[in-house]
Amino acid sequence: MAFARRAPLQAAAILAAATAANELFFGHLIRCGAALPASFYVMYLAGRACAGPRRALTLAAAGAGVIIQCGYDPRLGLGAIPLMAAVSGVFFGAGLLVRRRSAMVARLRRSTEQLRAQRERTARLAVAAERARITADLRGTLRAGIDEIGALASAALDAGADPRSFAAIERAGRSVLDSMRHVVGTLRDAPTDPEPGLAELAGLLASATTADARLSVTGPVRPLPASIELAGYRIVEQLLTVLRDDPATQVEVRVRFAADRLELRVAGPPAAGDDLRQVRSVVQARLALYGGTFDIDDAAGRRAARIRLPLVTSHV
Repeated sequence: MAFARRAPLQAAAILAAATAANELFFGHLIRCGAALPASFYVMYLAGRACAGPRRALTLAAAGAGVIIQCGYDPRLGLGAIPLMAAVSGVFFGAGLLVRRRSAMVARLRRSTEQLRAQRERTARLAVAAERARITADLRGTLRAGIDEIGALASAALDAGADPRSFAAIERAGRSVLDSMRHVVGTLRDAPTDPEPGLAELAGLLASATTADARLSVTGPVRPLPASIELAGYRIVEQLLTVLRDDPATQVEVRVRFAADRLELRVAGPPAAGDDLRQVRSVVQARLALYGGTFDIDDAAGRRAARIRLPLVTSHV
């Protein structure tokens, strides 16, 4: 089997040659019990692992082996050739289907990696653009502050070094320093990682709660606009704060990709002393940006929130 997987053409040729040699040396014997399954397996490998001329040669060799077995096996005969050909075709088709599905999965994985890389590049560009904007603001603030200090100093000289003028210069200098501290702090705290999305929900559940958190995803999973994915992630993050954080409890998060909307459901035992009103306000404010809807209810000791985010370009 391992040899056949590595070299289907050689395996088919050896099988056909062995079948012919067996007939020449041993005559008419009932041998389909082991030989035919081996031929069918080679047919499957012809579809699964071969392409182009190698596939044609493998099919020819395996087909020759099947014909030889039908011709010389007393229990089969030439009349069984059409049936064996049909069965061989089924195995070949199954192999071809597996090959195409594997190729499709590989393409999807490459596309996913490309999308992830593009998302990271976009995030880095956004950070670079924000830092460039902040740098420009810093340059403008410094220029305006220094011009103001220069003007105050000139006025102080003209006024004969009035102490109140020096106090104004000191206040202007402190204002410039405060602005610089704010801008430099913003630069230091600027995010460098991409914003989280739906793909990071599993990590969020593992880190944000000690409950038995279960995540399920249904529907045709596909990349969504980054703003929608971030909104979904933040909404789940907010709703987890109003559910009980206890290893003995169970929290469920369901994500459904519909044709025209993203649906989220977060359910679990309510937390004691939570600020549900504040969380509701935050979630509704975020959903209002995208035309989404939200409802939450407590029943039978469980809290369930349902969110619907329309996938409409004008809302993104």
